[in-house]
Amino acid sequence: MTIRATLALVFAALSACTTVTPIATRPEYHPNRLVGTWDVRDSAAQFLISQRRSDYVISGISTSGGEHFRIIDVRWDGRYLNGTFFMPGTHWTTYSHLKFTGPDRLEGRYRGDSKTGTEVWLRKRPTKTSNQALQPTAGRRVVSL
Repeated sequence: MTIRATLALVFAALSACTTVTPIATRPEYHPNRLVGTWDVRDSAAQFLISQRRSDYVISGISTSGGEHFRIIDVRWDGRYLNGTFFMPGTHWTTYSHLKFTGPDRLEGRYRGDSKTGTEVWLRKRPTKTSNQALQPTAGRRVVSL
């Protein structure tokens, strides 16, 4: 069995259950600074990070096709946002390691199935019609420790 087939089976099994992924947060780093809608530069990917009490919810969608990401292993240590993002239709997996480089900008390295590179997430300014496609209930619940 190839690595890609194994990963597809693992992600299929993981998506069948609801998983709570802990996020380590240090209050001095103002953890709510993650909240917002984020567009990935040079990509159709868009992510919504919301907060409910001390919990976060992260959802992702391809704005070109409307397909939702499967998101696992998300961690926020107050400085770095790390996570695994899987697109079922293409079987593409990306492992991202991002940090704030500005108040509305996350930047860092990603590693995909066949390439690596730099990734930039830019926070969108809220509008009345923002976030209609992205619903927190469709995403991965992330709990602060």
